[in-house]
Amino acid sequence: PSAAALALSTPIVFRARTPLELRALGEAAPPVHAGRDFERGDRLRVRVQLYGTDVDGAEVSASLLGARGVSLAALPIAGTSTPGRYELDLAPSSISRGQFVIAIHARKGTERAEALVPFRVR
Repeated sequence: PSAAALALSTPIVFRARTPLELRALGEAAPPVHAGRDFERGDRLRVRVQLYGTDVDGAEVSASLLGARGVSLAALPIAGTSTPGRYELDLAPSSISRGQFVIAIHARKGTERAEALVPFRVR
């Protein structure tokens, strides 16, 4: 089988509830949060890896979608010191309670990749 030209890994979600936990998110291996329900006071960090045969110069973006798939806002996503790794931070206090999806898109030329993170704010 041939390798994908452009792909995104399954997103990994980290959660911080306190300032100490928020500092721990900057560590090399912070604890992963398996749940998808969050309180408004939590902080989320979502990490995704871009890989494939055509990743150099790929454009990565993220957006917040409502429960019906309507785009609500663009989210800032940035590369890290690890090549191909991207992270975004989200404070659920900035959005209302309900169900949402973080959509992460990568593109280069005609190649496209997408990763989705459904979650709920309580």
